[in-house]
This record gives sequence, structure tokens and C-alpha cells, in this order.
Amino acid sequence: MPQQRMGTMIVSHKHRFIFVKTAKTAGTSVETLLSKACGPDDILTPFVVREDGHEPRNYRGMFNPIPDIVESLRFNVRLEYMKLLKSSISHKSRNFFHHMPAWRIKNRLPEEFESYFKFAVVRNPYDVVLSGLRWRAERNRQLNIDNYLHDLKKIKARRTNGVGQVPFNQYIYCHPKTNEILVDRILRFEELVEQLQIVFDDLGVPLDATDIGRAKGVYTKRASIKLSAAQLDTVADIFSWELEQFSYSPPAWARQILETR
Repeated sequence: MPQQRMGTMIVSHKHRFIFVKTAKTAGTSVETLLSKACGPDDILTPFVVREDGHEPRNYRGMFNPIPDIVESLRFNVRLEYMKLLKSSISHKSRNFFHHMPAWRIKNRLPEEFESYFKFAVVRNPYDVVLSGLRWRAERNRQLNIDNYLHDLKKIKARRTNGVGQVPFNQYIYCHPKTNEILVDRILRFEELVEQLQIVFDDLGVPLDATDIGRAKGVYTKRASIKLSAAQLDTVADIFSWELEQFSYSPPAWARQILETR
């Protein structure tokens, strides 16, 4: 069974950017490439499975948990408070962690968050759901599509991101109460190389976006997943904000199903 590579997040003081990583959007490949331009003082959280060229650093340490707790209570965001408090007083704890929401990065680094360039990647929600379902099926987990979609609804209601369970990216790059986008630029997965190169050029980062690889998601088999028209309607309802915000419509594989009902 393939091993999972948990996504990281990157804060580059050298190039003054913050990469806010979403799920099922080639984020691991982006981070592996970005890490080649990072300096010794930059923050890189680790992958579960190491990638060549990616050296995690500066992600551990004590932190003030109060802003996270106060905001989570205000926004009705589900957090594990005792675990958070315990982690905050240990030098070995992860001050920064994989798929860290933008609002929590801001709490850790308020000055840098205001002045650094922040970006994230979005993908057609229909394809995000399909990728998440395949990820679960390829790891021999019991797969029930209706249960999966039900879990997505619960994740959305909790205003969390669901990474590691069922990915819901909106609350990684958005304010969990107002839906305000907290990053400076959103790149589209479907045009990733071209848009990533523009970011590199704007920031003066000496990287070639065409060098991006598939560090994650290379499997020996591809699970066959078929959603019903009713299930696709549920996807449209859950992801209504992202579909409208980024003008996404059902991709060809989903249109084919919807047109046959």
C-alpha cells in the first residue's frame, strides 16, 4: 500500500512569501520545488515520507495558543483545546504544521503575514472530491461514497479543513467566519505551471515552474470511482461557494454522468 506524504507549509523569510497548502492540489510537488530556493532560516514542516531536496527546519517551538483559542470560539471552529495548550509549552511541539490554515499562520506570525506575499492553489471541487475518494480507495480503506459526502458536510459545518479525512480546502485559505480570502493570490491547479512561474518571477525566486514533478499521488493502480448524479448534486451543494467564487463547472467526466440522468 502506498505511503501517505502529509503536506507541509512553507514560510520563506529569504524570499518573503508564505505558501498556504491546500489538499489534492499538487501541493507536495509545489513545496518540493519551492524548498530548493529556501534559506536556512525559513520554515519548512516535514513530510511523512522524505522527498529529495526538502529539508524540514524551524517548525518546532513554543507558541502562544490564546489567539487560536479565542478565534476558534468566536468563529465556532472545532479545535482540540487541551492538546493545543499542551503543545504550546513544549520546545519539541510543532509550532507550524501541515495544511496549516491561513488564520492560524497569521496568529503565529502576524507581522510577516501582513507583509509577505501569500498564495495557495485551488482545484475544481469535483476533481478534489474524486481525488480524495481515490486516495481512500487506493489505501484499501472501506469506501462508502455517501458516508464520505456526509463527512464532508460535517467538516464544512465545523469550519475546519478535514485534511487527513476528507479535504475541504475553503477554510485553509479563507477566514472561517466571513469567507474572506486571506491570501494575496489564488493559483488554479488547471493552469498551475504558468501561474506558478508568474509568482516566481514576481518574487524573484530563481526557479523554473516546469521542473515541478509529481512527488505525490504516483500509484501502481488507479481506483475506479463512479459517482451518481445525485451524489454530484451533493458535491455541488457542499462546494457551492468555491464553484461560484472561481467559476468552476462540472468537468467532462461529471457532465457525462449528469447528462444521462
